This record gives sequence, structure tokens and C-alpha cells, in this order.
Amino acid sequence: MNREDLYRAIGSAEDELLERSELQNEYGETERKPVEPKRGRGDSKRTRNVWRIAVAACLVLALGIGGAVYANDVREYRAAVAFFDENGLSTEGLSRADVKAVYRDITTERFAYEKTAEVIMNTVPGLEIAQKEPTPEEVAEVWNRNVWSQPLSTSGVTYRFDHIERMGEEGFTVLDKSIVTCLKDGEELWAAEYPDILVTYGTVVAMADGTAVYGQSYRWSSQQPVIGYLSRVSDDGTILWTKRLDHGFQQETIAGVVDNGDGTWAVISRGEYNVICLSQFDLDGNELSSCSTEVSNGNIYNFARLGDGYLVQYGQWYHDDTARILRLDRGGSVLSNISYEGDDCFYTITDMIEFGGRV
Repeated sequence: MNREDLYRAIGSAEDELLERSELQNEYGETERKPVEPKRGRGDSKRTRNVWRIAVAACLVLALGIGGAVYANDVREYRAAVAFFDENGLSTEGLSRADVKAVYRDITTERFAYEKTAEVIMNTVPGLEIAQKEPTPEEVAEVWNRNVWSQPLSTSGVTYRFDHIERMGEEGFTVLDKSIVTCLKDGEELWAAEYPDILVTYGTVVAMADGTAVYGQSYRWSSQQPVIGYLSRVSDDGTILWTKRLDHGFQQETIAGVVDNGDGTWAVISRGEYNVICLSQFDLDGNELSSCSTEVSNGNIYNFARLGDGYLVQYGQWYHDDTARILRLDRGGSVLSNISYEGDDCFYTITDMIEFGGRV
């Protein structure tokens, strides 16, 4: 709309308001507003233009304020989604307002929002808070313990995860690359870079032949697909290969990798929200087999080898289902489904490791 069109629109509304303007007298009756003495045509036109300009300025100001508020909301939501993706947090079951609230709650280190604990506990490997209503201090402890680096063991080896951003075509920052740095007693041993792949804490596993690193595609919208990636890194930090998982899911994330001890790796992943997939890879990155099994909606918390098969901790902590164990054979078929539960207690499994042929 140009200036003349705007003047005409405002002028029509102004004429109608002037014609309908009324005053109330001391008896409660209404009467027409007294008409001021007529002015020259030039004075009348100038007065109308002043009115129009003033109203137009108010409209522009209102639209500007509304547009700025909307733009800020969009920017904050995009920043929140990027933060969720960067830290491996799930937006499942959250509204747009919840995503922003959890984002603000964590970044301001308040940890007081009602859904923050749920989001963190769905992400952090191994449940470390048993009570249903943890304090902000307990939630903060879990977050701070897991967000920056993931210890390998008592060997002094840790991993640091850095994320480099760039300005994307969409007009906001997107992930450029993830950098995984291996440190021993604080000294850097090697660093590996992964363009456009989000690699976060808990996604590095030391193997007999190098190191397994896994991550997922970066996404700036919840409508985009999620693709899982598996990589093998040599002892000097050279990336030997990176493979994309492709099992027919719109969303597939790797939850764990274990060394089979025979030159192959077993990879457990979750497809969509209700399928677990077991894949076997050789040291050259070739997928030897895969098996998908539909289960109830839930998360994979732990994955460990047991003899020639595997144990998978699976469930939903907010449904008091945190001590469910699926036993799989080498091919990925479910052999048994065990759940620890009781009427007067709350079970949780915090970790699982193989030792001496047992878990």
C-alpha cells in the first residue's frame, strides 16, 4: 500500500468518526459536537493530512512492535531447537512453549521448570535421580555432570565436544561442524572433526581397534528427518570412515555401540519412537546385518554385551518403567523381556557393563 492509498483508507475512517462524534450534556442527553468555524480549503486539507500522518505513524509503530515480538519469538524458538539438538535433548511430547521454557531454564541455570528434569533424564545415559520430583539442585548436578565431557573410565581419558556454527541460508545460525577432542589427564591426544554431524556427550566408545564415534544429522526444525551416523577413528585421531544408518526410518538415533571382540561392532539404535534396531558392522564400515523389532514407546538407556548376545535397558522413566531389560541374540531377536518392579519401591538401573562373561 503506497502513501496515497494509506491516506485514503485513513481518511474514510476519519470522516466516519467525525460524523458520529457526539457529546453528552449535563442532562445525560446527547447532542452533536459543536462545529468549529469553517476554515479555508487549504487549512482543512492540512489538518486532515496531519491527522492521517499521525494515525499512519501509530499503525506503523504498532505493526513494528508486533513484528519485532514475533521475530524475537521465532529466533528464540529456533535457538531452543538448536540447543536441544546440540545437546541430544528430545522434544517429544513438548509444546513450542515448553521447548522455549526448558531452553531458558537450562541456559539460565535455574532448573526449576516442571519439565526440565523430564527432558534431561530422557537424555542422560543411566538414571541418576530416583525420586519423581527432584530439586533444582539435583537436576543441575545431573546436567553439569554429563554435559561437558564423558569419562572413559578411571584411566584419565575424557572427551570434549565443541560445536562450530555458521550463518545458514535460512537466515540464522546452523551447525558447521562438531569437534571431538580426546584428552588424557587434561592433555590433548587427538581431535576429529565432523562437518554437519551433531556429536555430543556419551557418544564416544573406546574399542580394541580404535574408537567408535556416533552422532546424528543436525536439524533446525522438528519437521526435518534425523539420520544416525557411525564413525571409526584410529588411535592417532584419523577418521577411517563414517557411515550413515539407513533402515527406513524418518528418525533414527544411535544409543550405543559395543565391541564384539571378534573384529565386529554391534550398534543399537532407536527408529522413530517404538522400534529398536540391532546392526552389525565390520572394521571397514560394512553393515553385515540388521534386525528391527517393534516395542512400546520409550528410550534406550543402556546397551551391553552378554555372551553371544546383548542386554538393552529400555523404558520410560516418567512412567516408572526404568528397570526393563530386553535380552537379544546376536541377530537382534528378543529372547526375553524382564522388568523389575514392586508395590512399595521404585527400581532403576544406572549402568551396565560386561565383566568376565557376565553383566
